[in-house]
Amino acid sequence: MTAILTAGADPRSRTRLDARTLAAGSAFAALLLLWAIVVRGPFLEAGPINHDDALYWMIGSAWRHGVLPYTQYWDLKPPGIFVLYAGADAVFGADPSGIRIFAMVSVWISGLALWALGTVRFGRPLAGAVAAILYVTYTRVWFGLACEPELFQAPLTILAALLVMQAGCSARPRFEALVAGLMMGAAFTLKQTAALEGVFFCLYLGWRTRDLRRLLAFALGALLPAASFAVYFAAHDQLGALWDAAVVAALHRTGGDASLAQAPVRFLFLLWPVAPLALGAGMAALKQLQLSSDVGGLGFLTSWLGVTCLGILLMHAALQYYFLPLLAPLSLLCGLLVAAVLQTPGRPGIGAVAGLAVMVVFPFLYFPGTLEATLSASRTPQAISDYLKAEARGRPMSLLVLDYDPYLYQASGLRPVTNHPLPMQLVCPFPVGETAPGQMIADAMANRPDFLVVSESRHRLKCELSARATLALRLGGGAYRLDRRFKDPLSTLEVWRRY
Repeated sequence: MTAILTAGADPRSRTRLDARTLAAGSAFAALLLLWAIVVRGPFLEAGPINHDDALYWMIGSAWRHGVLPYTQYWDLKPPGIFVLYAGADAVFGADPSGIRIFAMVSVWISGLALWALGTVRFGRPLAGAVAAILYVTYTRVWFGLACEPELFQAPLTILAALLVMQAGCSARPRFEALVAGLMMGAAFTLKQTAALEGVFFCLYLGWRTRDLRRLLAFALGALLPAASFAVYFAAHDQLGALWDAAVVAALHRTGGDASLAQAPVRFLFLLWPVAPLALGAGMAALKQLQLSSDVGGLGFLTSWLGVTCLGILLMHAALQYYFLPLLAPLSLLCGLLVAAVLQTPGRPGIGAVAGLAVMVVFPFLYFPGTLEATLSASRTPQAISDYLKAEARGRPMSLLVLDYDPYLYQASGLRPVTNHPLPMQLVCPFPVGETAPGQMIADAMANRPDFLVVSESRHRLKCELSARATLALRLGGGAYRLDRRFKDPLSTLEVWRRY
């Protein structure tokens, strides 16, 4: 981080990063880490609130034991996210708090990167500090407690933005362009949507510098992470599997389960969890000439925000965690607004302090009424897992989870009987992959799982087709008996056992 901060700190920089500035930054880093623990620490041992992280965990753990992604378990994310989960599995074992600690550290680094951006580029350490605090705070909403790729992309994207914005006053221009490209390339290997921001950063770099060699350095850096994975998978004769999943299937999946016509309405509706940030950023955009003499920097921020919004709309604003990339530019715009009001001579800062207090408190008031809060408080997934593990008594038994959390596979230790453990792929209209969902269930049932887990209503997921949820028991041919029921905050779960 220090190297990145000092990379552009020549006489033309907004703020000279002398020893005093770096000492203040170190103290702020320690305080920000404490704040991240306050915001996210209570949820390290919480119940699972999303299905995706359980799937990433399964794939990462399998990869750590020699089974490449897209072979034993299928998904369409790029392989970078599975590397992170494999690392958490290696360090913490079969403990979901491991990846949550990784996410907390990533959020902390993102906050520090925002502080650096406010300090180096805008010459307002206070703005950067406010942005960092707001960013960490608002990762509590928009399903930010789930360990989705967007959280791990953020520090890479913010630091790349810093290097790109410093392009005009850079001591090592081509090297820094290469590093910025590497960061965006690494972000792309976590989730494909980083490509939009990468293209924007590249275009901005070209417009700002008119230097073809910097553009080539950025492009080279951006290509290297994906090319490295391609070489690795090709060496294992799995390049086709990587391409089919992370490129072809991902393109087919664009938009999720919502229509394009619904996207603008959904987008506006789903801004409510960050309403104070959205309002503050809007005010910052209206008052941009008063916030900073760096109109170009503010233009970059608003353009970055616009590109991120475009990416969300292209995904039809289908899921809340798609919105998490908005937090960085929104937080920095709000930080600039607060700092400008507080640091303007002769103007009262009471309004700015009150506004900042509202921004910080809002997520804590909003969160208890959310679905995330309900799911994080549930211990039903662990209770079912413990029951299955006790029933297996160390024997090698198998499991099929139809419309509940795939966390059960890892936590119970029972062997999955399907290559598609994500419930949405089995029981929802999920337009990817070569195998039809009904055939996926038939293939799983051909392996005669010892246990089935399905909701009593056969409609726990909004996208679920009840006929698919009942297909497994129909294919079981009467070999399964209801073994036990478990109450969940959203439904009643049934455990069926083969006799």
